[in-house]
Amino acid sequence: MIRPIRPTDLVALAYFNRKANPNEARTRANLQRKHGGPLPLRDFLEQWLSLEENRHSWIYVENRRVMGLISVRNKASSSLWDIDRLFLAAEAEGEICTQLLNYLTAVGGEMGIHRVFLRLAEDSHLLEHARQAGFFQYQYESLFRWNGHTRLSADVEVGLKTKGRRDDHGIFQLYNSSVPAMVRQAQAMTFQEWRELRDKNQDTRDRQEFILQENGVIAGWLQILTNHRVGQFDLLVRPGSEQAIEGMASFALSRLTKKSAVYALIPEYQAQACRVLEENGFIPVGKFCSMVKQLTVRVRQPRLVPVRA
Repeated sequence: MIRPIRPTDLVALAYFNRKANPNEARTRANLQRKHGGPLPLRDFLEQWLSLEENRHSWIYVENRRVMGLISVRNKASSSLWDIDRLFLAAEAEGEICTQLLNYLTAVGGEMGIHRVFLRLAEDSHLLEHARQAGFFQYQYESLFRWNGHTRLSADVEVGLKTKGRRDDHGIFQLYNSSVPAMVRQAQAMTFQEWRELRDKNQDTRDRQEFILQENGVIAGWLQILTNHRVGQFDLLVRPGSEQAIEGMASFALSRLTKKSAVYALIPEYQAQACRVLEENGFIPVGKFCSMVKQLTVRVRQPRLVPVRA
């Protein structure tokens, strides 16, 4: 049986916390974290008994035991869901994963959600079960960690400036010219969808954005995220402007010098960025498969009702 979490599930969840496999769902906020071992009591209570209005969680219960858990977070105005927790008991069959995903997307359709995103490790044993639930993969991403020693070339200069509110349309044009059609079809095709996608990817971490302009057109975009002692950056450059990648990465490192670890998440279609980072002291530490499921949203049909005198 699949249902929402209840306060009376505390004991069963505590046992599940000790025995379950690591979280399979990977979001931007948890890519670099180690996934394994039971959570400390404080984190356990915060994670499983969260009262956040924008969080929805469900558990798979069998013979009074929790065999699986799935949860999503979304912004109040968003029609997108990001799966951020997908736990299965060590002895659970993969079919439980498929049932949880099917249940979640059915509820999402009822709530007006248009798309549900799921990121799994490239070698996750749940990939096939996600496909059985109607998810399809649309891109791979590589996670790099800076080795902390090698520096990017100091003599590489790039003219970055802080992104302004009016730059959104220019970045959207960069997105259209740099991102493959299959990825755009999965993520966002219109400006409004793209804005919503950006909002989905924003979290509580400090965030800075910079743009690179060439001949009055935005040719590059850099996002720097910080969370406590960890820093991460993403970048996007249009075809023909790849010579700016090294300077953009060097600029990002200059903003993250006080961080104990620095990561970069690069999609496979930015192959040149992957090569530049590897040549300059970044080590590949993970590869991830991004998946999405388009939902059929139930539209409420108007109906006539008798008028009471």
